[in-house]
Amino acid sequence: MSKKPARRSFGYFLIGLLLAGGVAVYLFQSKLRPTPAGTAIYVRIEAKEPLSTALYTLQEKGVIQSASALGLYARIKRKASVVQAGTYSVAPGMTADDILKALRTPVTVRVTIPEYFWLDETAKRMEDDQVAKADDFVALAEEPKQFAKFVDFPLPEHSLEGYLFPDTYKMQPLVGAKAAISQLLEAFDKKVWRGLGKPKNLHDIIIIASMVEREAKLDSDRPIIAGVIENRLAKGMALEVDATVLYAERRWHQPSRDDIKRTISPYNTYMFKGLPPGPICSPGLKSTKAALNPAKTPFLYYVGMPDGRTLYATTEDGHKANIAKRRRAVRRAARR
Repeated sequence: MSKKPARRSFGYFLIGLLLAGGVAVYLFQSKLRPTPAGTAIYVRIEAKEPLSTALYTLQEKGVIQSASALGLYARIKRKASVVQAGTYSVAPGMTADDILKALRTPVTVRVTIPEYFWLDETAKRMEDDQVAKADDFVALAEEPKQFAKFVDFPLPEHSLEGYLFPDTYKMQPLVGAKAAISQLLEAFDKKVWRGLGKPKNLHDIIIIASMVEREAKLDSDRPIIAGVIENRLAKGMALEVDATVLYAERRWHQPSRDDIKRTISPYNTYMFKGLPPGPICSPGLKSTKAALNPAKTPFLYYVGMPDGRTLYATTEDGHKANIAKRRRAVRRAARR
């Protein structure tokens, strides 16, 4: 009996097997091809997870075509089988190797909080830099007790305003409000609380420092303005600090007498004597040091000039004369 038909069948089988293998390789390679190029996105991994889980997340977001294909490719290449907690930057159009490389390196962004920012502004900066949602940030900052186990200093009761230390930070995008606030409080603990010798009456110091921060333009004026505030408190005088009224209004401008009269708030230091109920911004170290060591001065009044200088007076008449000087300077500047 001839064996040719059997040989022919076996040949067909080999050809079919090769064709099937070629098709499989082609399909596998096609699934590894980059998706159309697009904008980079952040992906947050909250805890260490299998690479396959992270890849399915990328597939759902349209960054890669096939999680299973890329997972198999990673095994063939003997790449890490887990992704560590962190935030990663990936983009449609990246190659398979680029995706796997990106998932090995968490990214950070630089977030700068200026000294004069109040809570709402800090929250907006966090959202702009994609660190945390502004609403979440504000809501959590109004629950200081949530952070009692993270710090050694006495926390305020109602708000972390003033305690979110102004600085430039490295933060992971999408890390969330709690991690971001914890990082700012850690800096306050290190640089203010422990750095300045665990000052007594911390809350009052930060309130005064925040007013100095908003009122002083020049570093040389910070301890003098702090001294004026101390003098007025000692005499039982209303502080009459414009910046506290503006904080109550949540807008920065030159307040008129009408603005002051219609702003009914415990932060209106024209209406209510003593310190306002809390800080009005995040003071920097210079203002905090000034509040801790106010200048010994006879002054009871001050007014800021358009060029940044501050004029001081010991009497109300002297203060009125300085206000007139300011008005003339403002008019001259407007005519230029």
